[in-house]
Amino acid sequence: MKKRIALLSVFLCIIITASAQNKFGVLPQINTKIKISDGWAASSKLEAKQIFFQNPYPDGESEIEFERIDFESVFTRTKGPLSGFGVGYLLRYNGDYFIHRFIQQYAFSKKLTNLQISHRIRTDQTLEEDKATRYRLRYRIGLKKPIGNSNDFFLEFNNEYLGTLQSKKGNLEIRAAAAVGYNISEKDQFEVGLDYRAEQLITKTEHELWLSIGWSHDF
Repeated sequence: MKKRIALLSVFLCIIITASAQNKFGVLPQINTKIKISDGWAASSKLEAKQIFFQNPYPDGESEIEFERIDFESVFTRTKGPLSGFGVGYLLRYNGDYFIHRFIQQYAFSKKLTNLQISHRIRTDQTLEEDKATRYRLRYRIGLKKPIGNSNDFFLEFNNEYLGTLQSKKGNLEIRAAAAVGYNISEKDQFEVGLDYRAEQLITKTEHELWLSIGWSHDF
């Protein structure tokens, strides 16, 4: 009975929180990682955005809307003085045309007892049809901790800060995500959680909340 009440409370909390956002939807992901050679690894991500709620309601359009689908691949150095540095490319389709993004990043992590802390600094350049190139500088910190004595379930938290520059105009964005994960096997993980984003903080702030569902596999 207590478990049912707890689940109902979480469900109601999600509904109330979602209704206060400008956008609410689902963010499914598939992540893979493969060791290319002794000193290189490649990570890829397939991600989509499906909107179920919009405020304000789009005039003359459906509230339910497919926003975009991304394919991202990053090649990272895993040994030597350049360990942690990586370069990548993202291809995005928004339903009308393709968007290209070039990525440069440095990532590292540190484990403290049963808490893993990860950092990522990333720059990217986005090329979009009939628009000026968009430049971004990003910093993300993440925490990962197993639940209880078992390593099957774990909690993961991420906080990211983004600065953008386009047509000599700057803006800011903040992201915060929390998820519960399960280690299906040594190479497979499943996660579900909430991803909150506050965009265009300098001009007109927009709030987005996404139900993130992800599966990861290491080859």
